[in-house]
Amino acid sequence: SSLEPSMVPCYMPTSPCACFWPLPLLFLLSAARDDGDATAMIALQKLGMKKVKVELYFEVGCPFCQEAITGPFNKILSTESVAAIVNVELYPFGNSYFVTSECQGGDEYDVKVRKCYNQLCGLEASDRPEHCFTGDVVCQHGPLECEMDRYLACAKWLSNFKAFIAFTHCVETGYGNHQTEALVGSCAASSQIDAKALGQCFGGRQGDVAVKAQAMATPNHLGVPWILVNGKPMEEGKDLLKEVCKAYKGPAPKACRGHLLDAVALGA
Repeated sequence: SSLEPSMVPCYMPTSPCACFWPLPLLFLLSAARDDGDATAMIALQKLGMKKVKVELYFEVGCPFCQEAITGPFNKILSTESVAAIVNVELYPFGNSYFVTSECQGGDEYDVKVRKCYNQLCGLEASDRPEHCFTGDVVCQHGPLECEMDRYLACAKWLSNFKAFIAFTHCVETGYGNHQTEALVGSCAASSQIDAKALGQCFGGRQGDVAVKAQAMATPNHLGVPWILVNGKPMEEGKDLLKEVCKAYKGPAPKACRGHLLDAVALGA
């Protein structure tokens, strides 16, 4: 039998060759090691140091997603030297699904349907049926979540990364404490997103396209927040900074040093 929405988890359980560095890079390495200077870390990225890829699959209305966005994700993105070494991507579709004839589904949220839908129409699907994205959307936390997820998909479609992250953080912080229109309007203003364009996207065809893009990008997953660091799922979202620091192959920012020492001590 299908699980009640409240019962469905929205959470997760040196090279051997000798080489010579050019003097400008030696200076930047020194600066990054000595004081974690953000400018040095940014300059290193321009010289080809590969960033750590961090992906978050989430939904509005999930308290664990809210904690991840306002906690560990906010920390890495607000610490400039760490933000310089990561590429972060957020996907606001979470545990939602479209109703399809193969997986069925309807007004009642069903985790079995969601898993079927992810396999049929999600990121790993090799041959999606045409009707993968034509049915109604069912969200784990009900219609209000569907509305807010759609607003986030539109904000992502319309804006740059900085504005989208600011909008997402604002929505997650204020969700449950404000009426939808007031919250969306306030968050659009504070993140410098055109509120009129956002409303037009939400109410029109552009919104359908934006939600479809997020659904297509959502992989099979156990629950949300589903966090990947360089493609590998994380067990604990609170360890995001430590995992980013371990994954980065360049000189560590100052903010990473304690986490790297802990990893060495634990034999990670």
